Amino acid sequence: MESWKDWAKSIAASDSGAIYMGVGQAREIADALRAAGISRSMPVAIVENASLAQSRTIFTTLAELANVAGESLTGPAVMLIGAQFAASASADVDASMPHFASVAGGAE
Repeated sequence: MESWKDWAKSIAASDSGAIYMGVGQAREIADALRAAGISRSMPVAIVENASLAQSRTIFTTLAELANVAGESLTGPAVMLIGAQFAASASADVDASMPHFASVAGGAE
């Protein structure tokens, strides 16, 4: 069985990572990723209720992950970590604030 250290190191060594159903452990996940060497400024996209009409995407950073996840999410979510989310995380918002975006849901 992988430990948190091994798991976090594998994300740190790659271009991106996905964490399914980890919102309840957002603080521990952020701490583990930081301990593995990932910058506090690393962009994170959180997709909540991905297959539903009320889905949404929240763009933030690793530094704010625990705060955003704990305060604003109520549905199942996937956390996507990687530099490729930097443009979305900074588009039209102050970098210190989470950015919410609507995402089209499944077929109606």
